[in-house]
Order: sequence, then C-alpha cells, then structure tokens
Amino acid sequence: MAKIKHNNFLDTVDQVITEAKAEGILHLRAEDAYLTGRQITVNGIACYHFGNTGYLGLEQDERLKIGAMEAISRYGTQFPLSKTYLAHPLYEELEEKLELLFENPVIITKNSTLGHLAVIPTVVRDEDAVLLDHQVHWSVQNAAQLLKVRGVPVQLIRHNNLEMLESQIQKLSSKAAKIWYMADGVYSMYGDYAPVKELIELSKKYPQLHLYFDDVHGMSWRGKNGMGYVMSQLERLPENVLVFGTLSKTFGASGSVLVCSNKKFYDQIKNFGGPLTFSAQLEPSAVGAAIASANIHLSDEIYSLQKALNYRINYFNQRLANTRLPLIARNSSPVFYIG
Repeated sequence: MAKIKHNNFLDTVDQVITEAKAEGILHLRAEDAYLTGRQITVNGIACYHFGNTGYLGLEQDERLKIGAMEAISRYGTQFPLSKTYLAHPLYEELEEKLELLFENPVIITKNSTLGHLAVIPTVVRDEDAVLLDHQVHWSVQNAAQLLKVRGVPVQLIRHNNLEMLESQIQKLSSKAAKIWYMADGVYSMYGDYAPVKELIELSKKYPQLHLYFDDVHGMSWRGKNGMGYVMSQLERLPENVLVFGTLSKTFGASGSVLVCSNKKFYDQIKNFGGPLTFSAQLEPSAVGAAIASANIHLSDEIYSLQKALNYRINYFNQRLANTRLPLIARNSSPVFYIG
C-alpha cells in the first residue's frame, strides 16, 4: 500500500474545510450578547446548541463565575511566571482538592494538548515502544510524533481492536522495555469507550504493557466524585496506568490534570515536563473557577447532575430511535456521531 504523503494529507484537510466553510458549516461566530449554554445565535438564527462539551452546564454555574471573578480581583488577570519556579497562591488549594477528588497524586497542566506534550516525551524512554488507538485524540497522536526523532517505534492500532493490540505486543516484547498503549477513555468522535477492564487484564498478562488514557470527555459526568469514565472502571489506579482528566469541558473551568500513582513518573514529570517549565501557568480566574467546581465534585450534588444528564442521554437515544438519522454508535455517553 502506498504511503500517504504529509502534504497530500494537509491538502485534503484544507480542501474539506474550505468546502465546509463555503457551505456555512465551519468557522462560524456566535452573535449573542450573553450565552446560556442552551441556545446560540449564528447568522441571525437562534439555534438550539448541541455542540457544547460542557455536558453538565457547570461553565454557567454562578459559583464558578464568582470564583473566577474573586480570583481576578485578588490576584490579577494572570500570574506570568513558570509554575516550575513559583505558583500563584490558589494552586495549592486546587491541587489538594483534586487529590481528594481523584484519590491519587495529580499534576495540573495548562490544557490537555500541552499536558500530553509535557508527559509523553518524559515517561516514554528511548528503549520503549508506543501503540496508538486509531481514534485516540489528535493531541496524543501529535505528542507521540515527537518520539519518532528519538527512534521510538510508534504504530497505529485499529480502533478498540484487542486482537491486533495483543499481536503487536507479542512482536515488540523482545525489542522494547515498555510498550505503551494510548487511547481515549471516551472517544471524542464516536462517543464510545475504551475497553478499560480488558486492557487492565492484558497488562497483567504482559507486564511490559503500560496504559495512557486521555479521559477528558469522560470527566465529571461519570464516576465517584466525577473522576471520570476510566477511573470508574478501576478499583485502584495501577502504577502502569496514567490518566488525563480535564478542568475545562464538563468540569467548567480551564486546564487539565494528570492522575499518576507511580512516584518515579510523577517526580520526573513534575521536575521537568517541557511545557510545565516553559509555558505559563493557569490564570487565577481559571484556578478560582476550578476550585469552585472541585467543591461541587466533592459534594453529593455531582451525583444529582450526573443523574439528570443520564436521563437526557436516555431520552435522546429514545427519540433518535424514531428517526432515520444514521447514528454510528448507540451508547450511554453524551457524545453522539450522526453519519
């Protein structure tokens, strides 16, 4: 099979997006004076808004808004310094609350894209190998590309294909010290799930296997304290499993969070994870809002919010079943892919 050249790929993407812009589908602007998360105005038309990844609506919660405004009032619009050198005063409180929420050590990052760029090149060694689920988020795939210049093998696995994954593990087992499989907890395109429990069993069969999950679309609406889909599938977080959650999207604030029980990995990332050292830290407003959201997650209110969303998901599935719309995968997540 002929290889697809990178420029050919970019040209195709550019053509598709250019045509979508001409059809009025992409590069749009919201025209509202205020946003509620329910409706949005585009080209003068008031529309119901189903493209929002704030699945619980926390970005409109007054407590998060107040937390953000009070943080700005006390600390300014930004704290322009690397967190490796000095964190602004609110960070410690947020980290303590997130460690209660996830019941494990955490590292806060500016966003998931920079987080993956900080973590993946740090934990993956030159003698390791990486296997990527075909549908894993672009931010993970992009960070993994940096490994190729170091000679680390990086290969794609068909989506959720455990048979193909095991076959590749067997081929790499004599060549690699660790074999990393990288996947989404909840996939952002199809809304389906990673087979977390099966992957854990596979890692017991092959101790070289380490698992890296981007679970930003599984956060808040699932699991104890809203700790996410992946964590909800685990009795405890093994040392060979790293999980990325989010402080944006459903959490309602901004930023991302790595959950890591492996002390060696934790120390290495904390000491020097590229963007953690060379990028700005979260703005005080984002940390203030995240603290307010963490308080909600640590209360019983999060379960009421989860229950209400689950009711809407079930209702949507019931209504959709009466249409001819081509739903690619029927599932219980708030992400739906209409073909």
